Amino acid sequence: MELWQGDVFKLQKRWLPAIDAIYDKAALIALPPEMRKVYAITLKSLLQPHTQIFINCFEYNQNEMPGPPFAVFRDELESLLGDQFNIKLLHTQSLFDELIKFQRRGLHSYLKEKIYRLSPK
Repeated sequence: MELWQGDVFKLQKRWLPAIDAIYDKAALIALPPEMRKVYAITLKSLLQPHTQIFINCFEYNQNEMPGPPFAVFRDELESLLGDQFNIKLLHTQSLFDELIKFQRRGLHSYLKEKIYRLSPK
């Protein structure tokens, strides 16, 4: 296993070994909406046909709290990555009571963490 850290937008496929899986803990949700499409295009350009992605997303009312982290809902995942991946929800959990700092930032309705598995079509 190798872990890479850095600017994904500067990464080149020729530098990489074959990638079997990616775990996106907080990359997509750290990006404002206008950068997410570029991220998805970049990510897809680096992958092998068999690569799986595990992605962590937050869902909440974006009008209540500015990001980051930003809310990313399943329909956006479908729009960004659904052309090449089947998207399956693996886990959902309320984090509203645990992440008090978000309540201090204005969040007052709900906060859900969702983990998805994206497998190639």
